[in-house]
Amino acid sequence: GIASETGFSRLGCMRSKLRFLAAALGFGAAFLLSTAADFAPRYQAIIDSQGKVSEVDRLNELFKTDWAYTIDTFPEFGTYLGLPGYDTRWTDLSPAAIAERKRLGDRPLKVLATIDRAKLSAADRVNYDLFKRQQEEALEGRRFPTELYQITQLGGVQQDAAQMFSMMTNQSTEQLEAQLARL
Repeated sequence: GIASETGFSRLGCMRSKLRFLAAALGFGAAFLLSTAADFAPRYQAIIDSQGKVSEVDRLNELFKTDWAYTIDTFPEFGTYLGLPGYDTRWTDLSPAAIAERKRLGDRPLKVLATIDRAKLSAADRVNYDLFKRQQEEALEGRRFPTELYQITQLGGVQQDAAQMFSMMTNQSTEQLEAQLARL
């Protein structure tokens, strides 16, 4: 009687929770996998705007797009900067995500190559050059795959979480819930 009804009730509740968990994981995986792809049209739009939009506007759009990609891909950086909306996520360090970031690593340089540097002001040429150098150095840095040494004598995953949580503000219920969500 009652014992079996309670058992079936618990089993049904457990199945419901498992379905919810499976759906949440599915949506989470879809979100993480779609992140890099979501920026492809933005980068492509800058290339496609060649000859239709001023070079300085295209350069500034590249900066905005690359900044948005960086913050979205490395949400801890957004937390470090105090930007809202990044306090519940970690950088995806799965082999697939690392490979995708490497595959798309030269994308900003490809877009930058379509911008005519000679048509920029002196200040914008400096920004162009600095951005180009930063991107080239990032590509050169791929020779030293930091994902292969997650723990070193100076840092790593054993300290990253503690450091991140010490940076996060915890003055409100919302901020504390964000910390719990990041766990």
